[in-house]
Amino acid sequence: APSLWAPWGEDFSFKCHRQGADKDRIYGVGALSFFPAKPHLLATAGSDGECHLWDLKRRHKTAHLLKASTAGSGAPVALPAIAFSRGGDMLAYARSDDWSGGAAAYEATRGAGNANDVRILLLDPSGWEKREAG
Repeated sequence: APSLWAPWGEDFSFKCHRQGADKDRIYGVGALSFFPAKPHLLATAGSDGECHLWDLKRRHKTAHLLKASTAGSGAPVALPAIAFSRGGDMLAYARSDDWSGGAAAYEATRGAGNANDVRILLLDPSGWEKREAG
């Protein structure tokens, strides 16, 4: 079977979901989803509460799709699951504590009234403009 990666060159890895002045705070990646119309575009979601779109051919970040944070504190809420709609105009994502911050972070998230939920992000793939649907 032909390799999906053959036309794009050697294997490589992205340094994604990193924060801080020196990018020394590394967050886990919890979910991946290929953009349906262009399979060389890959979305990643992590415990930093962010979702990014990567161009695998050009090997760089194409768009910052969303940042989920805890109401009140501004602390990130992990994104353990993402999925594009068939047409690529919507991105479903789950917000949930992933225990990366331990019991104290979970209690703080829960205490702020943040429940696990699923949301839909409406996308404009032509310019990656976005707005969140109720």
